[in-house]
Amino acid sequence: MENRKKILVVGRHLQTLLVDMLDENGYEARGESTDEQALEAFKKFDFDGVLLGGGVGPQSQEILIPAFTKAKPNIKIVHGHPWQALAALRAAF
Repeated sequence: MENRKKILVVGRHLQTLLVDMLDENGYEARGESTDEQALEAFKKFDFDGVLLGGGVGPQSQEILIPAFTKAKPNIKIVHGHPWQALAALRAAF
């Protein structure tokens, strides 16, 4: 059975597009559009990585990144717009 990396996609605009694109390229992705939803999903599911979309601003990043790394110190966190997402994840894994 294939071992697909589980990715939390946090986005403000195109997270559905990103989730679909990642699923089609061998990842198991789940998208959330708010900080609160992302934090809840991160607690509930065992993600291998987090993709922060281009619309996730500095204030949200200051909340999310420390929370993710505190809960799972080795979590891979990448930033990327839809056209950069696959390359960023491939580089991380």
